[in-house]
Amino acid sequence: MRGQMTGRALAAGMAMMFAVFASTTFAGTGDGDASTRIYLSAAVERIYLSAQLASAGHGQRDPILLVASARLLAWGHPYARLMSPEISGGAADAAKAPAQVEHTPQSQLTEAHALAGTDTAMLGVIEASRLWIDEEIERVGTGGPYVHKQTLQRGARAKFRLKFFGHEPARVAVVGSLARADFLLTTKINLVVLDEKGTVVCESRNWEDFEFCQWKPQQDTYYSLMVENNGKWANQFAIYTN
Repeated sequence: MRGQMTGRALAAGMAMMFAVFASTTFAGTGDGDASTRIYLSAAVERIYLSAQLASAGHGQRDPILLVASARLLAWGHPYARLMSPEISGGAADAAKAPAQVEHTPQSQLTEAHALAGTDTAMLGVIEASRLWIDEEIERVGTGGPYVHKQTLQRGARAKFRLKFFGHEPARVAVVGSLARADFLLTTKINLVVLDEKGTVVCESRNWEDFEFCQWKPQQDTYYSLMVENNGKWANQFAIYTN
């Protein structure tokens, strides 16, 4: 038993190191608008990676992956709401909707705690991570990427129009609240990015509850970001962008 606990503690420690390494590697440094935009762009990528880790953690019932997901997500704590989207379409749920869980550091740690059971080493890692996350969110304050959260009915589409800077990476991540392994085959959120002429510059259409798009505009210009819910149920999603 002691060997098993030690092994899980070591694995958890490696997951924590990975989370911190990923966060510090991509973050921008210095002051000024350019470095801030680099930081925000990298934070969007970390949020998407966090969603992937959370989905794997749900599917494998592995608290280590969920803790790593929570720490990555806390580093990119969002702060501002996007403009209100245009909503079109939508219908009643095809069946009784399952309980939805918002993708937050706290929700990931709550599930990790439930999966840890009586593993004292893992419970210690979770508690330490909870304290770190609380301190990190308080320290960062309002320093994360832009975010808008909304419930999208089955078959509905939300359209955002946003300006991005030329010659800099533009990144958008969408994360639903059904990103768990038991719902992945019945949830389907799509992300499509169009330029001012209506040409598709990026699209992400996976059978998953999280999507990611990245491109590099040639000049400062507006793009339309479309989030489509083609799943069975209404879905509370969050869209993040730099």
